[in-house]
Amino acid sequence: MKQTLYLVSFVLMGTIASSCKTEKDACQQCAQLPPSEQISLKVGGITTETKFWNEPSRPGYTFGYSEIKSPRDFNKIVASLEVPLLRNIDIAGLVVYTAQDPSSGNNVLSGKDLLGYSYYYRKNNKLRHAFYLRESNGSFRVVSSLNGETRNLSSNNILGIARLYFLDDHEKVTAIAFRNDQVYLVSNVSKSNTVGYSIEYLLRQKYPNTSGKPYSECAAPCSGAQDECENTTHGWSCDHSTDEENDASQAAMASSLGIFSQEEIDAAYNLPLHYQFRDQFLWDRERLGHKYIDYYYNMTVTAYLTDSIIRYTVPFLQELNTKLPLLINHSQHTNEVLIDANLAQKASFLLQLYKRKAPNSIESQWFSDIENDLQYYTGKTIGEIVADM
Repeated sequence: MKQTLYLVSFVLMGTIASSCKTEKDACQQCAQLPPSEQISLKVGGITTETKFWNEPSRPGYTFGYSEIKSPRDFNKIVASLEVPLLRNIDIAGLVVYTAQDPSSGNNVLSGKDLLGYSYYYRKNNKLRHAFYLRESNGSFRVVSSLNGETRNLSSNNILGIARLYFLDDHEKVTAIAFRNDQVYLVSNVSKSNTVGYSIEYLLRQKYPNTSGKPYSECAAPCSGAQDECENTTHGWSCDHSTDEENDASQAAMASSLGIFSQEEIDAAYNLPLHYQFRDQFLWDRERLGHKYIDYYYNMTVTAYLTDSIIRYTVPFLQELNTKLPLLINHSQHTNEVLIDANLAQKASFLLQLYKRKAPNSIESQWFSDIENDLQYYTGKTIGEIVADM
């Protein structure tokens, strides 16, 4: 149901999160699994009791995790690895990638063993991520496409990075996450997961024949469900939700109104088209596309699942779906007007319905922002809109 979310935004782009997305349901069968083993890992003179999990779906990949209670010990670990970092930041966590196998008896880790590393840090009370890859000359370079905000330490993201850069070239890859408790456990007010979107996008580019989400199951130390395994104050846990389930719920709700035929509902909830719009158009437009994707993932869905909203959403989606191919294939339609006055009026009306249901001032402001974009782009050609994005 998430994909149908591209409902209204500058009519077509910000689209409304709730039209196709539902909140994740807590999954009781996908919490942290017992570790495969625990090793006394030595880093920079500090011995950490590190738990390791093998990833059943990825032979050769192992995930390790250690909570560092003492800030002094954490700083010693970071300093001993001698890796480039931003200055004057509060580091919440460090993830290192190595071809070394600690279970083989070598339990000492040093900077020369690293293939790459990520660090998580606080900025304006939000958690951010930066990733560095070792070059052939031994130096590290930042991979800017993987810099950005993130909700939590995610084992899916860690596995995703290993797949993107290491697993194809190394028989054994171990990713080890060190959490700096004093910084990490500070309340994280950010809902954004820009890093996760980037990893998913890059995996889709690298493995184009993968169906659904490239890492659709929770990565170790979680197991047994869809979506991401994230580290919270309560440990590792994985929420369960799928786009297919979400869309089925939205479509079922539309069907229960008794005013739409099944053909109309199927035409409105066109998942393949919405996936294509998100992944092949919005993602490549950083200025506006990423903003709308962020809105899409972070809206409080349940607030907008009402009969009155769905009553107007279904016909609007049907009309919207005739416009999306024009944007996806924009080079063939540069001189066509995307949003005329009639479509703008319908979009504005629907935006007002959503805005009145917004559960907080932040989401209300998002709808105001979308409406400002809508007014600005009404009457402009597709060529003008794409050039501005």
